[in-house]
Amino acid sequence: MIISRAYKGTEDLHSISDFLNETYLLSKDQINWSTARWQYAACFIHPLHLMNGNDYWTKSIQIREDNDKIVGVVSYEDKGSVFIQRHPNYPELIETMILWSEENLSLVDEEGVRTIELWINENDEIKRKLASRRGYKQNDYFEYLRWHDLDEVENFVLPTEYSISSLDIFEDVESKCNTIAKAFNSSGLPLELYRSMQSAPLYNPKLDIVVVYKNGDVAACGTMWFNPNTKASYVEPMATLSEHQGKGLGRIVLLEGLKRLKILGAKKAYVGSYGDRTGAFYASCGFNEFERNYPWTKTFK
Repeated sequence: MIISRAYKGTEDLHSISDFLNETYLLSKDQINWSTARWQYAACFIHPLHLMNGNDYWTKSIQIREDNDKIVGVVSYEDKGSVFIQRHPNYPELIETMILWSEENLSLVDEEGVRTIELWINENDEIKRKLASRRGYKQNDYFEYLRWHDLDEVENFVLPTEYSISSLDIFEDVESKCNTIAKAFNSSGLPLELYRSMQSAPLYNPKLDIVVVYKNGDVAACGTMWFNPNTKASYVEPMATLSEHQGKGLGRIVLLEGLKRLKILGAKKAYVGSYGDRTGAFYASCGFNEFERNYPWTKTFK
């Protein structure tokens, strides 16, 4: 019997991770989120929203179960951006999850116009057809989902004024927080927020790569996530300070991370990105294959 229920916090952090592991192994695709993306959202994006006074993320999550086994999940990533994770053996649940999203997660603007944005992988034909039938329109912009098969990872040469390390050795986590904040034009990244991200079950400090300038500052950094259950990995986030750009440091961070992932047994690395310039950077590092995730929008009359 299919039941619907709300999110239970830490207990479901793990149970949804298990669900995403299962669906990836069944389909070997990324129609659903990766387990790492889910944990990053739960342990970083959600606490970030809470720090900004927004407690909507956990309230946006609806879980579908069949005999206590999760077979579907609806959630925001950011407010208004809806994602539906589905078990391939339960296609009949998709439309009911879309309907629940319309009733509970749509936004109303200042003029009283109600809209919803549903993100769909370009290869998810079932969801695309249902969305089209329900009056959704595919937008022109999209997210690239790129991957690297890790058969071969390029070598690199590190400029002499820099060193490379990871957070199992490099202890100045606050310096890395400052680098991420500056790279993303943020006023700051609180240390406790980064500590929350580090609490994610898949987080590994040996995969949290930093390139350190001779003065001790973190010039570039990137976090890799390895899932030993699926042998898939995920890259998020990446950052390079503007004054250190043009030296290939982002590329070095990424390639070092890929080498470490391969040693651990990863078979594929995924990264999401927007825009042709960022996509060209990842392609130059071996992320040549890609799919697109599109937002589909519906405006209610």
